[in-house]
Amino acid sequence: MTTVIANRQTSRLTHQVNFRATPQEAADALKHYTHRFITLGLTCSSNTTDHTEGVFTSQTRITLTGDQQLTANLTICQPARAFSADVDTYTATAVISSERCNQELIDNLYSELDHLPYTGTELAHLRRQFPLCQQFAASMNPATMANVAFYMSIHHMGDFVAMMDAMIAMGANPAHITIMDKGYPYTNRERVDGWLRHTLGIQVDYYKDRAASIRGHVERAKKSGLKTLIMDDGGYTWPVVAEHLPHEMDHFIGIVEQTMSGIWKLEGQPLPLPVFSVAESDLKATVEPYGVAAAAVRALHDRIPHEKLEGRPVLVLGYGRIGRQVALILRDMRMRVAVYDPNTVALVSAHEEGFETSRDLNALIERHQPLLVCGNAGRGSLGRDNLKAFKNDAYLVSGTSRTYEFDLDAFAQAAEEVVDHGILGHTYKLAGGVELCVVGHGMPLNFYHAESLPNRYIDMIIAALLQGGTTLLSPDSGGFQPGHNLELTNAILASSSVLDTYLDTYADPSAPRDLLLPAGRPYTGIPWTFDQ
Repeated sequence: MTTVIANRQTSRLTHQVNFRATPQEAADALKHYTHRFITLGLTCSSNTTDHTEGVFTSQTRITLTGDQQLTANLTICQPARAFSADVDTYTATAVISSERCNQELIDNLYSELDHLPYTGTELAHLRRQFPLCQQFAASMNPATMANVAFYMSIHHMGDFVAMMDAMIAMGANPAHITIMDKGYPYTNRERVDGWLRHTLGIQVDYYKDRAASIRGHVERAKKSGLKTLIMDDGGYTWPVVAEHLPHEMDHFIGIVEQTMSGIWKLEGQPLPLPVFSVAESDLKATVEPYGVAAAAVRALHDRIPHEKLEGRPVLVLGYGRIGRQVALILRDMRMRVAVYDPNTVALVSAHEEGFETSRDLNALIERHQPLLVCGNAGRGSLGRDNLKAFKNDAYLVSGTSRTYEFDLDAFAQAAEEVVDHGILGHTYKLAGGVELCVVGHGMPLNFYHAESLPNRYIDMIIAALLQGGTTLLSPDSGGFQPGHNLELTNAILASSSVLDTYLDTYADPSAPRDLLLPAGRPYTGIPWTFDQ
């Protein structure tokens, strides 16, 4: 097998980040950058700023002398063509004019640029996108989440910022929170990370260090006389506790779990604590599957915008909650949809809804020859033995956590060549000339350089997680017993004020509407016209 990597410059000489801010917040961003660059050993000088006409502009010279040398300029300003961006948009641009240093230093400089914390303007706009979370937090005692520690493994997306904002409003202390960063390449991952670390001062550890992270968290929580509530999205925490810290199981109050992959990971694990399973709840089954499926299909269009999909064959692997919605959406797009699921009942259901099916996956691939394969099984849907059934090129797309859907290692072993296409993904060139392109490198496409779901859509699920947390923190854990409590979970969510807020906000056509508009300025004319 040969691996081919797309051409990339060894040194990226320019990098920029867009953010929304008031002039004062833009000035604060400069202060933040200056402080962070100094921690890298860089010198910031020749700073020129301008506040004329209510707009902030700055230029800063960045240098490093000695064995390693670097000269760069940091500019913070609004876009030159104002009508091409929101009116409160600023761009921070770093340009390296000369360098004689290792790539690590350059990468660290650009990483600091990416890790600008959310500004007050951005936070205010984000809160408007989460009315259910905001209302739920406002309805609770401001000390509801005080006097407890939290270990959290939630995706680094904007909805996590809204969740943390609501938790802090309910008394959660950032000093008693530890977050596991799973490393998904979300659109705003670095901005979220910067806000968590630099604005809130929260301990953020990496997935690869999860055992040491949990151990360190328990030690800190015990020193403060606190027990810990786990809030998880994917079952990343408790299996590590069971394997590496079984003697600390009684330190934990309970688990709030968001995803089915997390529930599956709890199978076979001792559970001496209650589980609030938003993942299995009727509420999530009703609300989320369509949104996830639609987001994944939109993300696919973003990656291959000029591909012809209508009228062409697609194979959906897995006909569960999300897989069914994916199949329905693709059929509505006029694709010819086939479905495979090893569960016979699911396969019968797919057949009854008019999809082509087969109990033999290879036979279905050979007969249907899909242009697109959408994996939604959750535990691996396509392996090396299936490759021989492909007689034509295809795109492979995952809708499952991490890279669990496709056996990429086996694909690489079977391929004659693997080609990296950068952000699009990579291709396995098989014997006989067949090419299989794994879009997004096998990551779930609705997470890959994306924000998963529109914020006002995911708002209800985040609010349900908050409801789960406050329930397990109430006296006697809200009646929850050790282990799974699905019936009680459904009862709690069905009676939650979150549903009333939802209906008041979205079901009443006379309810006041908050359009998600950015800041504006006086309108002075059409920004673009035909030349006369």
